[in-house]
Amino acid sequence: MQRLGDLLNAPEVVSSPSVQKAREMYAAAKAKPAALAAEAANLLLQVEEEAQRVVHAADQEAATWRAREDMLRNEVASVRSEMVRRRIDELRLDELRRDAVSDETALTDALAKLKAQFGRTKAIQPDADLVARAEAPRKAAFPNLALAAMGTLMLAGLAGFLASSPSGSFQRLIAAIRRLWAEACNGMTPGART
Repeated sequence: MQRLGDLLNAPEVVSSPSVQKAREMYAAAKAKPAALAAEAANLLLQVEEEAQRVVHAADQEAATWRAREDMLRNEVASVRSEMVRRRIDELRLDELRRDAVSDETALTDALAKLKAQFGRTKAIQPDADLVARAEAPRKAAFPNLALAAMGTLMLAGLAGFLASSPSGSFQRLIAAIRRLWAEACNGMTPGART
């Protein structure tokens, strides 16, 4: 009964239009001297029912707000974990950028050293670059029949000229050549005397 009295005086119950209307009717019924007890009890019952509905609605609204609070708490936790993950990613990105700058500096230095060294080795390289693979000739350059015939005719003419010359120096030259040839064929060192 004490709880009912507390409920009837709760601000939500007092501000409810149906409770106010029921209280007015109760006060009007109580003011009549010949008011029936049943009617007063009925009105009191209506006030209690309306108070129960108001309390039930307040409980429902409180449960809704608790659910929203839990949802917001979960979202805040999710946002915080995302912020922590992003901060870790930013730190990793900064580290990768520092590594990239360091690697770029090392690469630039290495390329400068290579360029300086390439300048020194450039003098050793050939003047011509090979542009394409060598092709096999369509016909052999040697033996060329025309050149061989011309060379043979020239040698024969020279030999005939020298053979007809009155001095015996050509004859001695031919004899020396034959002797050297014979020594080379026999396995002796040419010009060695035994």
